[in-house]
Amino acid sequence: MKDNVTHSQVVMLCANVILTVSLIHFPLSQVIIAGGNSWLVFFFLVPFIVLLTIVSFMGLSKISMWDVLSKKNGKNLRTEKILALLFVLFVSILLLHDLQAFVDSMQVALLPKTPLTVTTLITILVLIYVARLGLGSIANFNELIFPALLFSMLLAPILLLNKMDLTNVVPIINVGTFPSLLQAVFNALPWATETIILLALLGQMTPLKNIKIAIISGTMLGLFLLYLIIFSELAIFGEDLMKNQSHPTISMDREMKITNSIDRLGLVLFFFWIPTVFSKMSLEVYVLYRCFNVMLNIKKSKSMTFLAPIGIGILKLILFKNVMTYNYFYLKNNNLGGSIMLVLEIFIVFFFIMAVRMKKRTNNY
Repeated sequence: MKDNVTHSQVVMLCANVILTVSLIHFPLSQVIIAGGNSWLVFFFLVPFIVLLTIVSFMGLSKISMWDVLSKKNGKNLRTEKILALLFVLFVSILLLHDLQAFVDSMQVALLPKTPLTVTTLITILVLIYVARLGLGSIANFNELIFPALLFSMLLAPILLLNKMDLTNVVPIINVGTFPSLLQAVFNALPWATETIILLALLGQMTPLKNIKIAIISGTMLGLFLLYLIIFSELAIFGEDLMKNQSHPTISMDREMKITNSIDRLGLVLFFFWIPTVFSKMSLEVYVLYRCFNVMLNIKKSKSMTFLAPIGIGILKLILFKNVMTYNYFYLKNNNLGGSIMLVLEIFIVFFFIMAVRMKKRTNNY
């Protein structure tokens, strides 16, 4: 299996990275801050995403081949090692979040009587298996399953139209509207820019030309679907009722039915959603393994595909024994986990631009 991915696969990977895990807690974190106006955050995020992508790819179009952080012989440059370290820190915090959010949702929706340790262990074993197959397999699998999830996400609001009250989503303009929207935008930025993880894999994206358009398109698609779900949940439950739910998306799924005898459509969504989450987290494990190899000057050693997720799983069980600890770190208004991620993303972009300049200088010689 080739480890290269095409532009269409990049689009779907980006949309998956933005959408799948964020469906769990992200809607609630936005509504708590911006209330019924939270679906408007999408329009504020778009210019940030476009600007970040354009800045990240400055000068890259003039490079015929990108082999930074690639599986090559010899020692890696210091810039590459710093970039790899930043990716390790960023992806570790992200994977901790995703693993906790996914296991928590599985416990609530499907496996309430299964011990947390067992659910975590099974999830990690699946991630190890998929990540060892390589980027090509992850991209192909995501390309196969994500369109089904996309169709389900677009269909869900239509099936729930009769339960929506559009007065719940009418924008409310007052003195606190714009400060709350800006706070929601700031809290959303780390999760809306998760696609920065793909900068670690540019050497496996073919062709490199116009890859910027693919990343922007995929990010916009994922954000649109995410805020479409936020809009739908607000229209169904209203701001006050939604704030009192720990898993509003699961609650929305339970409202889906065509007739009284066909009322378990939420299970169909889970059928498509679970594989896409594994696809996203497997991509994160793959990036961890690649970056550890760069830092240690190892070529094609897959031992890190075992060690990285196992280490993350142990950290999760130690740090997030209490769900309140997870909520405080990632979801509360201080958004500590998200703020750390945002700082790391800024540093990644900075060192990536430096790597591009050094690569151009090398090519000129």
